[in-house]
Parts: sequence; structure tokens; C-alpha cells
Amino acid sequence: MSRREKIKDFFQRNKFTIIVIFLFLLFFLALNFNSFNTPWERDEGEYAYSAWMMQHGQPFYVTSFIQKPPLIIYTYYFAQLIKPFALWPPRLLSFLFALASCLLLALIAKKIYGSRGAWLALWISPLFLCFPPLCALAANTEKFMLLPLIGLLALFVFKRGKEKRSTYFWAGVLAAIATLYKPFAFPAAAVLIIYWLAANYLIERNLKKILNSLLIIILGGVSTAFLVFIYPIAHGAMGEFWQQGIIYNFSYAADMKKYFPGQFFHYSGIFWDNLWPVILLIPGAIFFRPKFSGLWSLLLFVSLLSIITTPIGHYYLLLTPFLVLLAAGVYAKISEKIKIKEDAWKSFPIIVFIVIVMSVYFSSLGEQLFLDPQELNLWIYGSENPFVESNLMAGKIKENTKEGEKIFIAGSEPQIYYFSQRESASKFDITYPLNISTPWREDYQKQVVEDLKKNKPAAIVISLRPASSLWEESSPRLFVDYLSKDVAANYYLAGGTALTALGEPIWLEPGDISNQTDISLILYLKK
Repeated sequence: MSRREKIKDFFQRNKFTIIVIFLFLLFFLALNFNSFNTPWERDEGEYAYSAWMMQHGQPFYVTSFIQKPPLIIYTYYFAQLIKPFALWPPRLLSFLFALASCLLLALIAKKIYGSRGAWLALWISPLFLCFPPLCALAANTEKFMLLPLIGLLALFVFKRGKEKRSTYFWAGVLAAIATLYKPFAFPAAAVLIIYWLAANYLIERNLKKILNSLLIIILGGVSTAFLVFIYPIAHGAMGEFWQQGIIYNFSYAADMKKYFPGQFFHYSGIFWDNLWPVILLIPGAIFFRPKFSGLWSLLLFVSLLSIITTPIGHYYLLLTPFLVLLAAGVYAKISEKIKIKEDAWKSFPIIVFIVIVMSVYFSSLGEQLFLDPQELNLWIYGSENPFVESNLMAGKIKENTKEGEKIFIAGSEPQIYYFSQRESASKFDITYPLNISTPWREDYQKQVVEDLKKNKPAAIVISLRPASSLWEESSPRLFVDYLSKDVAANYYLAGGTALTALGEPIWLEPGDISNQTDISLILYLKK
């Protein structure tokens, strides 16, 4: 058989699969295409600014306040090599990571549950990974974290019982990568590895071999962590990472307990309202007991405990792999009981179920397919965040300041630093750490005041949007009192931004500001 005939024969035998995958790719693109150039949210701006500082030899952690491990900064660094100061490169990378996550979940489901489970996993996973109420269209840490975490699941499913030393080494690597994108991936990764080794011990009863396997996993994880942290180690930034990424984060997590259980019930309601046909499958694991359903349930529970106090929607993306695999396993068990003789009709139940899921989802969220990027941002984040106006303000700063001059954003909008190509006068490029109830917020406020006295920014932007956290009712007043006196004495009003009734950002000259009630960002320039 010639090569051409082999290719033709392959397409003939796999015609249905190829058509379905092609339709899936179109569907996945439809969920994402208008998000590539959506104005960034503040987390994206934070990562981009730190990556930009890194390009200029300014080590993050030292020159910017970052609570995350370095991997997300490196990812944005790479995105800036594709096209600096464009919105779409990090979004394209997160799109590719999410697409790979969906395909890998489908392969895992196929290996365990056959084609029925695979098709369901393939089509429902994008609904979680592109879920607007979770702000899941942003290029955030969770979108990148999921692929190595799912890769670890795949390694377990495909290699269990035939492991080599390299299998365990790569398990450590994948667990470390997931954790170094988002540390709350660690409990799920650790539980999976413990389950894997314990299951092997029960089969082989060889403790020495299990301990050796664990050491190889640790070697893979430690080696990966060392490579990831080479940059901050080389630049003497590990002390700052320890304070920001470890010590501060524990207090930050403790402060989030005040949101429990309200936020948990809030997001539970959102999942139920938009994905209830999928959620209804999950309890079926108790009755139908699909393979590994106990493990997926355990990982789901551990992951939920890791995020249950958070008010931040995209943290709930951590639950995606386990929800999808549980749903796929239960559906596969149910579908086995549906006896259909004709081959042509065997796909009918899965098609009907997916149509039901899509109908429920798009009945309330279908609007996301028809919005332009700016409208999509306002639809997801609302006008209480000045994301749409940020680029306009960045352009005005660039016009009114010189290259090399420092500025200060009084609020948590570091995307303005990045797009204006101006450094912050303080390493506190966001003001959340000045207000969140931790033992260090007063010290941080003192440090910002000293930075502003020392560096005297050429421009100060004050964010009036409440979500920007310029000041909180219970916070010390050191920072805001100094800021108001400094602005009054040394700066003049240069203008501000607002949104029109149609959601368009507009620039207001100083004389127009008093007539505008919905001002978001105000620009002051040094006298």
C-alpha cells in the first residue's frame, strides 16, 4: 500500500473522530477568540510588569511585590519576546495550555472509561476552563498550573504498573511545575503521589523499592525547583521571596477565612446554575463506582480544602480535572446500561447529553460569544475595576513623562506600569499588601512612604475604583495621609479617565472632572 493510500485509509477509518475533533477545535476557539485582546486584569499586569523589569535587569521580588513563585513571571517574559506590549501573547499561551489540558483529560478518560467517557471529558472541560464567572479567560496562574497537574494524572494512569525510574523522576518534575505555577496545587499532587506509591506497596510489599521511588520523585521535584529559582538566587532575591511568597502568603490565606462560607456557597451556586447537568453526575460515583472514582473524589476534596476560603473565582479552576473525570466515569457507567444495537445510534445518548449541557450553559452565558474584547472585560469584571481604562491612562503617562522617570499607581493596577513603560517609585506596585490584614501592613505602608519621599515620582495615578484597594476602612492611615498631603503640595491635576454609558473609556481634562461622577483613574503630574 502506497503512502497516499495509507493516509486515505487512515482518514476513512477515523473519519468520525477527525470530524468531532475538528468541531471541538472550532468550539474551543469560539469560547476564546474574543478574549485574546481583552484588556488585562491586575494579576496579568503584575506578572507582565515583573517580567518587563526582569528584562531590564531589575530582579522581581526586589523591585516588585510578587506573591507567586517565578514560573508565571518566566511565562510572561517569554510572551513579551513574542510581541512586547501586546495584549494577546500571554492569552495565546494560556489558550494553548488550556487546549492541551482538555485534550489530555480526554485521553485519560479514554484510557480508563473508553470512548464514551473521552467524548464527554473533551466537550465539558472547556466549559470549566473558559468559565466567565471564574474569570477563566485571563492568562492567570491557574490556567498554566492545570496542564502539568493533569500531566501528573496522565503519568499515573498510563504508567501505573509499568513504571521506570524516569517515570518517577518526571512525576516529581510535573508536580513541581504545577506547584511553582500555583502552590495550592501541591496538596493534590502530593496526595496523588502518596496514593500511587501506597498502591504499589500493597501490590509488591517492597518498602525499599517504594522509598527509592519516592527519592527519585523528590529528586525530580527539587531539581526542577532549583532550576526555576536560579534567577532569584543569582540576584539575591530569595529573602524577599521567602517574605512575599511564603510568610506573607500564610497571613494572606489566614485573612481569607473571613470569606468562608459565603464565597463557597456563592461559587457553588454559580456552578450549579450553569453546569447542573454535569454536577448531577458527580454523586453517581457513590452508586456506580467507576474506576478511580474514589481517588478523583479524594483529590477533589483535598483541592476544595485548599481553596474553600477564597473569594477569588479562578482558584476554583483547580477542581476542573477531578470534576471532569468523575463526570466522565459516571456517564460511562450509565451509558453501559443503555442498550443500543445499531452502531449508527450508539453515539446518540452522548450527543443528547452534551446538547443538554451546552443548552444550560449558553442559556445564561452565551453572550460571551458575541461581545467584543472591551465588552467582554466589562461583562466579566464590571466597571468597579479600571481595566478598560488602564491602557488609555498608560498612554497619557507616556506622553507626559520622560523615559527613565518613575511613577506611582495609588491602587492595584500594575498593568499601567507595563503599558506606560515606566518603573514604579516603590516595589509595592500594588496596594493590596498595604491594606490586607497581616502583621506587616503598617511596615509596608512606612516603606512605601519612604520610597515616595526618596524617588519623587514624576506622575501619580490615583484609582478611585473600590476593587483597586487604595485604602480599606480598617487599615492604618500612614500611606493615604502622606499621599494626600504630597499630591496637594507637589502635584497638579492633569486629567482622568471615565467610562461612557456604552462602556467606552474617555479622557477628561482637568476642567471636565468636576462635572463627571464616574471617574476611575486620576492623573497628577509633578509641579
